Amino acid sequence: MITQRHLELYREYAGDGDAFVRFAKPEEHALMSRNEWMLIGDLLQDMELLGRELVSDSFAESAKHRLRELCDSDVTITSAQILLINRLAGFGLRGVEVGEFDIA
Repeated sequence: MITQRHLELYREYAGDGDAFVRFAKPEEHALMSRNEWMLIGDLLQDMELLGRELVSDSFAESAKHRLRELCDSDVTITSAQILLINRLAGFGLRGVEVGEFDIA
């Protein structure tokens, strides 16, 4: 289950899994596994594709279901959307629009 704290750690290490493995404190490692780290990356990618409307209806429904299933709350999903927007802006993609999508 992805939580706000998982997203905070992901953001603190700028999504760099190698940096997390090498530099995270023991309590941070205890909080988040490598699989959870990779899952966040996968969810962010799905959210980007959803927001850009680059997926089929069946993939969109599957991805939305997965988000609801793997995130502990709607607040966490919203935080993930904000993380995605900030990540894209950090890549110099400010002009790229990622629309909002309804997870219901």
